[in-house]
Amino acid sequence: MGYAWLNLGSLALGGIAWALPVAALVRRDKATRREAAVCSAASAASCSLALCLVVFYLGHLADSRDWSALLDTAGAFRLCTGGLFLGTLLLNALALAGHPWRRGGAGAHETA
Repeated sequence: MGYAWLNLGSLALGGIAWALPVAALVRRDKATRREAAVCSAASAASCSLALCLVVFYLGHLADSRDWSALLDTAGAFRLCTGGLFLGTLLLNALALAGHPWRRGGAGAHETA
């Protein structure tokens, strides 16, 4: 399998980086703001690890002097990593901004 696990790991971690804030958005009425913050922190960590794996894979291509593979994939990696970063940032911002402030065990939207 060689270094292909770096790409597979990056894809898996990128999926996790997007799934966690989406889960926080879906559970907005049931979860606390602290749980949303934990999901966002785990999402940011997952995104960071995914980007590290991309850098490690590109480093492997450079170390093995596979210049054609490096040149062929550099543009796609640039586009995908930018999309992963911006998508994760946007989803986490939405998850945190859309989460109601709660104190104690009070409901999210109490009506009188």
